[in-house]
Amino acid sequence: MEEGTSAVIFFAGLDEFNMISAEDKAKTKMQISIDVFKEVISADSTEKSCMLLFLNKIDLFEKKIADRGHFAAFKKNFPEYNGGAFPEKAYEHIQQQFEKVVPKDRTLVTHCVCAIDTSTMSALFNAVKENIFMNRMSAGLF
Repeated sequence: MEEGTSAVIFFAGLDEFNMISAEDKAKTKMQISIDVFKEVISADSTEKSCMLLFLNKIDLFEKKIADRGHFAAFKKNFPEYNGGAFPEKAYEHIQQQFEKVVPKDRTLVTHCVCAIDTSTMSALFNAVKENIFMNRMSAGLF
């Protein structure tokens, strides 16, 4: 039986598209998250792992996108975006930024969440655990 990482669960804050990083003042927290995500997904130790991306704080993100000032910051940080001030389209654009760094042979499962919604998170984590278990069973790791 091969031991290793079964799954990587990565959380990124959707609302961080306009927050300056404390580590690198030239980047937003969102840009740092994408950079770290790229490092994690490209690591040899995670090459056979189930990759789960949780884009968190959808509630705050929706409020920011509806605000003209915050939406202007979104456009500044994602100048190629042309979907308007629609949370669903803006969310999809951010999701695509993460997907761009995923190697072609890897699968990424993305969930848009509000982590403080405990009932939804509980159901979601139960589904994730079941998925990971079934993947390990099919791979003969149990």
